[in-house]
Amino acid sequence: MPPVSKWTPITRFPITKLISQHVKKFAGKKINAQSGYVSEELCSHSLQRLAPYLHRNKPLDIIDLWPGDGVWSSQVNEYLQPRRHIMIEPDLDAYGPLLKPLAKTKSSFKLASGNIYTTNWTDVFSKYLPEQSPPEKTESGSLPKNDTLLVLAKPPIPNSPKDHYTPARWWAAVMESCMLQTGLNAYGSVRILATFPLLEIQSILPRTVFDRKRPALLTENVALHAFEVASSYEPEPWYSLKTWDSIKHNFQRVSERAAAQGVETPAGREGPALELAPDSPKPQKGIPYHPRARTEGHDHFMQIIEKHAKMEAKSTPDDPKLVKSKRDASRAMTSLKFDNHTALIRESLTADQMAIDGRMRDLSVAAADPNITATKLQELDKEVENMQSALTQRISQIHFRLHRSWDRNLDDARIEARSQNLDDSVLLWDKRPFHPLHIKSDEVFPGAARTLVYFEAEEKPAAIHGLRNVPVEKRQQLMQLFEALSGAFGTRHHMTIAELTDAIFPGRTANELVQSMPGLIKYAAKRLKPDCGPIPLPEGHTNPEECYQENIDYDLSDCRLRCLPAQTLWEIVLEYQKDALDLSSLQFLRLLGGTLTSFRAGDYSVYEAKSMR
Repeated sequence: MPPVSKWTPITRFPITKLISQHVKKFAGKKINAQSGYVSEELCSHSLQRLAPYLHRNKPLDIIDLWPGDGVWSSQVNEYLQPRRHIMIEPDLDAYGPLLKPLAKTKSSFKLASGNIYTTNWTDVFSKYLPEQSPPEKTESGSLPKNDTLLVLAKPPIPNSPKDHYTPARWWAAVMESCMLQTGLNAYGSVRILATFPLLEIQSILPRTVFDRKRPALLTENVALHAFEVASSYEPEPWYSLKTWDSIKHNFQRVSERAAAQGVETPAGREGPALELAPDSPKPQKGIPYHPRARTEGHDHFMQIIEKHAKMEAKSTPDDPKLVKSKRDASRAMTSLKFDNHTALIRESLTADQMAIDGRMRDLSVAAADPNITATKLQELDKEVENMQSALTQRISQIHFRLHRSWDRNLDDARIEARSQNLDDSVLLWDKRPFHPLHIKSDEVFPGAARTLVYFEAEEKPAAIHGLRNVPVEKRQQLMQLFEALSGAFGTRHHMTIAELTDAIFPGRTANELVQSMPGLIKYAAKRLKPDCGPIPLPEGHTNPEECYQENIDYDLSDCRLRCLPAQTLWEIVLEYQKDALDLSSLQFLRLLGGTLTSFRAGDYSVYEAKSMR
C-alpha cells in the first residue's frame, strides 16, 4: 500500500483524484500548488455566511485570479450568476485540464492566462469586461465603490525561497492600489474574496499589536469590512501574549455581534473552544497558578509528562528508558512552571502600567477642573511620579527572562482599554462580525491549512479624510509617504512615537507636536508642568484627551508606534508635508530606518507600470 501523502486522493471528494492526477507532477518544479476548497458543503456554508455582503448590484462581473482547481470558482458562479466571470490562471499546464471543461459549462466563463503581477488591468477591463467604466469624479478623500465587480483570488506561496513576493505582499499591493484607485481598483474599489495559507493571515489580520505590519496597516487604512469567513483553526501561538480575560472578552464580544445580526453557525462549523493552560503536576512553591489560554506548547509538555507517568507505572526503577523519561518529564514540568511564572509577571507589570495610565488620565482631567486646588494637583502629579518610580524599581529587580516581551502584553492591553468594547479597536480582527467557520482538514486539497478573507473598502475612510485639504498635485506623493511609513512597521517593531518624531520633526518638542497633532494626545504620557494650577479646557472642548492643555507636559517616548491607528499616522504624514524637504518615499523610509526588498525598491517610482504591485 503506497504511503499516504498530501496528494493522496480523498474518497469522499472525487475531484481530488483529478487534481492529484493533473497537478501533482508539476508541484515543486514549475509551480507551488496551492490547496483549495474541494467540499461543496464548505463552499455553500461560506457563501451563505457572506450573503449580506455579496448580494448587491446586478449585473455583476467576476475577476478570478489563480482559480486553480476551479471548485470554488464553480460554486461562486452558481451562487451569484455573474454576467461575466474571467478566470486568469498563470499555470494552465497544471490546471488547464480542470479549468477548460469548467469554462465550457457556461457562457459567462472566460479562461485566460498570463502573469497576474504585471497585468495591465485597464487592458483586461477593455478586452474582457467592456461594461466596466471609470467612476464619476468624487471629492478627494473618498474612494468610489465598484459594486459591479468582485475579485476572487488565491495568491500562491513563492516557489523559490529567493522570491519574497508572498501572498501577504500581494495583498498589501492591492490595498495600496485601492488607496490610489489604480490597478484592479481603477474603476472604483472592488470587493475581494481571497484564500490564504493560514500562516499568512497574521500579516493581514493580526491578532496582536506586535504583529501589525505593512499589509495590516494598509488594510486598516481603507477597510469598511475585512474579516475571515472560514478558517482551518490551527493552534494560535499569540495566545501566550494576551491575558485569559482579554481573550475571553474578545471571543464573547464577537459572539454578541453575531447574535445581534442573527448569524447562525451550521453544526460542525464551530471553532475550537478556548481552554485553560494546564498547571504543572508539581507547582512552583510560592507562585500561584495563573489563568492563561492553552497553546500547542502546553499540549506538548503534557504529552511528555503523561507519557512518563504511564511508563513509570509499568517499569522498574532501574530501567534506563525510565531515567531518560523522568528527565524529560522534569524538564516539561519546569517549562510549565516557567510559563506560568512569566505570564503572571507580565500581566502584573501590565496592570501596574495601566494603573499609571489611568492616574495620568485623572491628572489630565483634574488639570482642567477649576474646583481643584494647585496643591491637590501637585499631590496627584507626585503620586504619578511615585508610581512610575516604583514600577521602574520593580522591573530592575526581576530577571529579564521573566519580563521579556511584557511590552507586547502592555500594548494589547492599552489598545483594548482605549477602544469602545473593541468596536473601534486598532486591530480589524478585534472588530470581526462573527467567528470564522471551521474548515475541516480534508476539505482543502492538497492538505494545508487555509483561511478565506472578505474585504470591502469604505467609501469615505476616516484615515484619509485629511487629504481633502491637500492640493491635488501633492496627494499621490502623500499616499506614497504613508505607504513608506508603513514599511517601518516591518523592521522596527519597538520604535516609539518619540523616535519617529525625532527623526522627521527634529528640534520640535513633544508639547509642540501634540498641539499641532491632537490625535497623539491620548497616546502621550502626561505630567503637570512645574508650579501650575488648573486651567479650563479651550472653549468647545470637554475631553482632555482631544485637546492640548497648557498646564500639562507631554511625553511621546512611552508609547510605541505600532499602537497608533491609521488615522493618527495620517495626521503625522500631513504635518510632515507642511514644511518637509522634497524627499522621495524611499528616502523617507530610510530616514526611519526601514528597509526594502529589491522588488519593493523598484516600486516607488512605477505605480502605474506595476499597477497590481
